[in-house]
Amino acid sequence: MKKSIIFVLLLSLLSVQQIHAQKWLKKLGKVAETVLTNDQKTTNKASGSIPGCTVKYTSCVANGNDVHINFVITNTTSSDVHILFNFYDDGSCAFDSKNAKHKTHFYIGGKKQDHYNSYALPSNVPVKGIMVIEDVDRTIKQLNSTIIKGKANDMEFALSLPTQVIADTKNTNSDYVTCSLPELQFNFLKCVRQGKNVVITATFKNNSNKEYSVCSGNKNATVYDNEGESYEFDRDASFLGKNRWISYDGITLLCGVPMKATFVIPNVSTSATDFSVIKIPFTYYYNDNSTEQFIEFRNLPISAQ
Repeated sequence: MKKSIIFVLLLSLLSVQQIHAQKWLKKLGKVAETVLTNDQKTTNKASGSIPGCTVKYTSCVANGNDVHINFVITNTTSSDVHILFNFYDDGSCAFDSKNAKHKTHFYIGGKKQDHYNSYALPSNVPVKGIMVIEDVDRTIKQLNSTIIKGKANDMEFALSLPTQVIADTKNTNSDYVTCSLPELQFNFLKCVRQGKNVVITATFKNNSNKEYSVCSGNKNATVYDNEGESYEFDRDASFLGKNRWISYDGITLLCGVPMKATFVIPNVSTSATDFSVIKIPFTYYYNDNSTEQFIEFRNLPISAQ
């Protein structure tokens, strides 16, 4: 009888200790969660500042062969702040996830900055800016370190941004195709045989709030089928709207208006079942600014008529 009572008391004591241990572990978990959350918040902030200005970083996205870090800068003083970003070899730069160093350049208020002329930021007016990280491979998904240097009213500044995850642009309707220009919605329609040729149809739609132009610059597409045969587009039969695609002439895309594209690939092997790659280069023009862009298909099946 005494042994039974002692055994019950021991079980009770162990249960009480277990309850206290569980409460202690829960408290420890909450503390750890708070620490981690606070740490994550701090990693979203840049170290350093621009004299007389606040900067809000809005996005980091792939654009053509580059990466754009978009931001809004506001002059918080009562008079103009003249800002000049330094993008010489010892100036602003970025390091990707493979530790490769990339050069940069900047746009402020829609204008590309040069090395010599500052931009006057008016008092208390938010101004959009872009830091362009040059020549970033499309397989790179983050920037490990980004350094911004320059002068504000002749006062030098330096900022260091935390890790920037490069967002994927969702601007196509098919897993077969990617489009490097975020402002362009490219919708693939079909890829079919027509006699000896293969015809690809699609639509281009300007999904921004401004008109811009695209131009192939008279450059043809790079095309390979699954058997390794190479091809080009038919210059006389490939169109965007009523305009020949392969031309030096720019084609204006109106905001929100789809434009049909037809690309003809002549004399495709009858035994080819798909295109391993179709890369369509073009140049984007807006005001005095231009960037190199592309549309790229991978493993695109060829359908029968």
